[in-house]
Amino acid sequence: MDRKVSKSKNKGRETWNVNFYHPLITNEKTGEEVRIRRSTFTDSEEELAIIVTDLEILINNEEYHNIVKKPYALTLFNKTAVELFYNDIQIKSEKDHEDLRAEKIPMENDNQIIDIEGFSGAGKTSLLSQLLGLDVKKENVLATSSNKTTVSDIEFIIKNTDDFSLVCTFKEKQKIEDYVRELIQRASHEAIGNNEHDSITRKFTETADKEFRLHYIVGTIKSKVSDTNSLSSRFAKYQGANEQDSHYNELMSSLLDDIIYQSKARWKNYTVDNNLDLSSLTELEKYQLEIDFLEGFIKEDIFLDYVDQIMKEIETTINKVLTIEGLFVEKTRYDWISYIYSKQLNRVDCLNLIEKLATNKKKLFGEILTPIVESIRVQGPFFPDWVVEKERYKFTFVDGRGLDHVLKEAFSVPLEVNNKLRRANKIIYVQNGSETMSHNSKVFFENLELSGYTPKIHLVFTHFDEVEGNNLVTASDKANHVIGNMEQVLNLLDHDKKNNIQDSINNKMFFLGGLDKNLKENLEDDITLNELHQFIETLNMTEVELQLKNLNFIYYKQVLPVDLLEVSEQFNNRWKAQLGRKTVDGIVSLSWPTIKALSRRYAEFNRLSYNNISPAGDMVQYLKGCLYQYFSIPNYFMREERIDEKKVAQFRTKAMENAAELITIFSKGRLLDDGEQLVRWKRAYYDRRGPGSTSQRAQDISEIIDNAMPLFNKNSNNKEFKILVESFITSVIEVVIANMNDKYSCNITLE
Repeated sequence: MDRKVSKSKNKGRETWNVNFYHPLITNEKTGEEVRIRRSTFTDSEEELAIIVTDLEILINNEEYHNIVKKPYALTLFNKTAVELFYNDIQIKSEKDHEDLRAEKIPMENDNQIIDIEGFSGAGKTSLLSQLLGLDVKKENVLATSSNKTTVSDIEFIIKNTDDFSLVCTFKEKQKIEDYVRELIQRASHEAIGNNEHDSITRKFTETADKEFRLHYIVGTIKSKVSDTNSLSSRFAKYQGANEQDSHYNELMSSLLDDIIYQSKARWKNYTVDNNLDLSSLTELEKYQLEIDFLEGFIKEDIFLDYVDQIMKEIETTINKVLTIEGLFVEKTRYDWISYIYSKQLNRVDCLNLIEKLATNKKKLFGEILTPIVESIRVQGPFFPDWVVEKERYKFTFVDGRGLDHVLKEAFSVPLEVNNKLRRANKIIYVQNGSETMSHNSKVFFENLELSGYTPKIHLVFTHFDEVEGNNLVTASDKANHVIGNMEQVLNLLDHDKKNNIQDSINNKMFFLGGLDKNLKENLEDDITLNELHQFIETLNMTEVELQLKNLNFIYYKQVLPVDLLEVSEQFNNRWKAQLGRKTVDGIVSLSWPTIKALSRRYAEFNRLSYNNISPAGDMVQYLKGCLYQYFSIPNYFMREERIDEKKVAQFRTKAMENAAELITIFSKGRLLDDGEQLVRWKRAYYDRRGPGSTSQRAQDISEIIDNAMPLFNKNSNNKEFKILVESFITSVIEVVIANMNDKYSCNITLE
């Protein structure tokens, strides 16, 4: 059935809107197309008619359902219609944001890139504040919390200049609208379940994954309807007037009340019209009815009105916050913020702006843009008072989202995180020393070793002043206790990986307490200050040059298929189980909306993951493990000869670092870049509709997995598996060995 475009006007506006179901934008929970409203910026009915006609052609003709068709469409149709159709699917890649930052503020070649990693609440941001020389009392501008706070990457380039520079890129409007739709649906679902207003408000103000918090941007939201049982009512008398009313947004609070009222009224009509007796239904049956109701609600005009009002309020905050003199603000044709830039900011203005872009302080609710920020790069004279030799303090510090964001239910570390680790000269892993290290850290440490990044790792244990115990009397007692906790996680790794990591970090662990206080240079006996000095000295140390010259190792091609056969089977089993086509202990099948959303990422955006789920990331992880094992056993057919295991470990580490990016390119090529594979992804997303589509889509992706890493079958000629082996040898192993021989004057041969 043809999709139609309707028209409407916002109250008090003369220009026309168009409302339509976008064939390339789907609700990631239901898989259905999303109904959107966009302004045409025209009050002419004649021009509107042309826009509607051309837009209906675009949304109904699959020939144009790909971003690469936009230039061609511009030669045939009204420009506004084309922009309306393609603007929401033209999502910037990580590289687009990176290129823009580099154009405005290039990296300093003399600076070491220091990547700071750790789980939320570990103290990453507190450490960063000290390394930037911020007054933790007066310049506490970065988000600090035990919850998820930093959700975008922020880079600080240390440079001895008079002024500060800043560039910040923002998330696309479509992504923010997706968040807003989710919030409205969550609030509506809570409302029809007759939940208390505090619960409804929580659902309305933050997404399920806590990636987006509406109240940061628009201010405090609270239902005005009396609810004596709510937590707000219970604790109101203990709060001062300022605390109750601070940054209260009356407009958004009234809108929430309307969402509650309309949801309940429509739900009542829905149950009456369908002759439903809710008391006779099971919880599962009632839940399914609620989902069906919500799917209908999001298609109504009133739902679009809610989205419009919230987006307008967000844009009001954007315009209010970005008023610093000399700040360049770039917006899209549809008046959405794209990026901001200034190369001449004083310290106060720079820090105030950073605070609005990267904090979570309640006193600033209604003035914070943190949830819509994609990336930030700042350059300036960020020198701590305790740094004596500024000429040696040449660092670019990179902070990003906590590892619990990216390792949640993940088998592999996302490729975008690995790209950041690869670019870094040093990696700082921050751990709260007073807490037990999460077992999820195992995935991170194993990935470092498999990627050859172990020599980069430094460990910083924060909250050292809070490490307590009856048997922990001296500082060394406490340090050994903290190290013991860490070793419990390393013990989960196999012998070679564990030993290599322990050898590498042996003299690169530092213990810091009191990071919430300003440090004074004159306290020579202060543990934290002395540890920080040692930490900086260690960062400045040149990596010990490996003595690999004339190293004679032989690797045999015929050994590889055995290892590759095993990881191919593991990769296939994992993904067949996730697609619901096989049962494997410990692996949960993905929901069908997740599978559909993943297929869209590959078919349309060349994105390699969705919600921490990534076939490419998993394939990279398995292939790294395979190659790690391969490089661990040189001279396979000459085992009677004694081999220097230290040399093996050194060669393997550098070889794996060299191989990491090659394996990523290889995996992406096998999964996506091959023409037939892309056709399968597009078929999985575009062609599978209606009854049975879930199974068909799973079958399509299963075929993609089979073709990316074919299984060995003793009853066939295994042509595809042999091609995989030869391709991996040519694309990765031969290149790595050639590079190692060239760079380190080795004499490694492949036979």
